[in-house]
Amino acid sequence: MVQKENPGLINATGTSGWKKSVFGIIGAVIGALIMFYLLPADQLEVSARSLAALFVAALVLWVTESLPVPVTSLMVLAVMPLFKVYPTLKASTVGFYNTVPYFVIASFVLSYAVEKSGIGRRFALWLLSKTGTRTKVALLVFMVGCAMTSAIMSDVPSCAIWMSLALPILNNLEVVPGKSKLGKAFMMGIPIAALTGGVATPAGSSINILALSLLKDKGGIDVSFLQWMGIGVPVAAIMIFVAWFILIKVVKPEFDSIGDVEQFKVEHKELGKWNNTEIKTALIMAVAFVLWIASTWVKVLDISMVAILAAAVMFLPGIRLMSWKEAESNIGWGTVMMIGVVTSLGTASSDTGLSAWVVTNALGGLSGMSVVWITLIIAAFTIIIHLPIPINPAIVAAIIPPMLALAAAQGINPAIYILPVTFTTSAAFLLPLDAVTLVTYSKGYYSMYDMFLPGALISVVWIAVVTVLTVTLGPVLGF
Repeated sequence: MVQKENPGLINATGTSGWKKSVFGIIGAVIGALIMFYLLPADQLEVSARSLAALFVAALVLWVTESLPVPVTSLMVLAVMPLFKVYPTLKASTVGFYNTVPYFVIASFVLSYAVEKSGIGRRFALWLLSKTGTRTKVALLVFMVGCAMTSAIMSDVPSCAIWMSLALPILNNLEVVPGKSKLGKAFMMGIPIAALTGGVATPAGSSINILALSLLKDKGGIDVSFLQWMGIGVPVAAIMIFVAWFILIKVVKPEFDSIGDVEQFKVEHKELGKWNNTEIKTALIMAVAFVLWIASTWVKVLDISMVAILAAAVMFLPGIRLMSWKEAESNIGWGTVMMIGVVTSLGTASSDTGLSAWVVTNALGGLSGMSVVWITLIIAAFTIIIHLPIPINPAIVAAIIPPMLALAAAQGINPAIYILPVTFTTSAAFLLPLDAVTLVTYSKGYYSMYDMFLPGALISVVWIAVVTVLTVTLGPVLGF
């Protein structure tokens, strides 16, 4: 079952009671220090200093969940005029004027339709019946399947679907959560695959759409669906096999086989012919994907527009794949609120001059480096920043505006820097702090630090692959 509330790629810390209050106070204190002491008043207007203070305080509240995430988002939205970030409350809602929040809503609807129809289970059983049940091959099958699913739907529900397919296998083998290396391999491999597959297409993650929106609005660059895939698909394809190889070498599952291939064939056969719900869902998703690709040439076919229309079609008479009540309960409204607010904060960072100041003072040393070294440093920084800030929309909103300013100062296409940032934002592999990894972490098959070694190794290769492919393929794709 897809989670009813995706917390917006947030660290579910489990902190409660007085500790949450302490974290809330810490956030306020850090914000005040930034506002009045840490940023120079002679270099930054009050709006820029207020924005920095508000952004950091919001991050503390989001990461620690001192308040429910939607409440923090609403609060930030309301106080932006008081902090002089925007002149009015209406102006501060600029993040909701673009297509990103509505793409997020549509992606939850599409993801729920795929999960409800049973297409995911049918696909997994078909794969296993064809590839066999050797453990190493089965793990690769699950990771490839999850990545392919995640390329056209949100990472969290994709991870949840494939986890639900893996759990019965682990139960049949009577593996003990926390003690089985097989359980660790599958429960870490599935979210890693979901995050990896999410970079293959712009539709694979709301983060991708957020980045493209900022790139277009603030950088004046429109990256097409196929241009994205020109780099995203090779990155995902290479990294799936790299991640699988590292997992089997580091974790070393104790079982040679996960079951009887004939049993999977029987289960797949028992599903029978495709029912009407499956056919309708598959056709809608297929048409949406074709239109996403067509948007490369037909500019009126905006990626978000296609997703919204595809979601709306699912409610039409004669199709009606779900009721609105069902869809509503499976939309992560906290995610929608948070992405809208961080988009407003990201826009303000450019408008107030904060991003330009960051480039000059914090990243000024990068301007004299080659594009290769800058891309490499940006990718590595984005990986590491997941530890203190495991909130992907906030990472994108914080890093992209300075990168746009840096690219402008160098006179190069900003997509060369923005795409690596966006791809690497998905590489949340060091610790299970991201909402995608938390889906499987909650089952207890691996500890917080079990993921660090394989995650670190995967991240190192990820940085190199993203850098090389972006620098080499970017000019070919017109960047």
